[in-house]
Amino acid sequence: MEEYFLNLAAIVAITILVTETLENMFDTDGFATQALSWGTGVVITLFGWWMGYGFLADVEVWYSALLWGIGASLAANGVFDIPVAKKIVKAVIGFLAKIFK
Repeated sequence: MEEYFLNLAAIVAITILVTETLENMFDTDGFATQALSWGTGVVITLFGWWMGYGFLADVEVWYSALLWGIGASLAANGVFDIPVAKKIVKAVIGFLAKIFK
């Protein structure tokens, strides 16, 4: 299972796969599908962090994992590409780390 959490691109791919499966099960469309995808990406990422899988094993606090999940969800929905998502998430994590120290 850990191979699904090697990097952000892997999480994006599994988010798309799981979202498509859930979309077919629950027959969603439009905004409902997009919200389902956002939630799926966040849940998958938080699960990987909780289990200590892949690059998420190095993430120390839950809110950083949450931000990675949001980034994966947005990338899975085509809002922005993975390099941009990584830069934004790392910038926000750095900002929050300064606040919570």
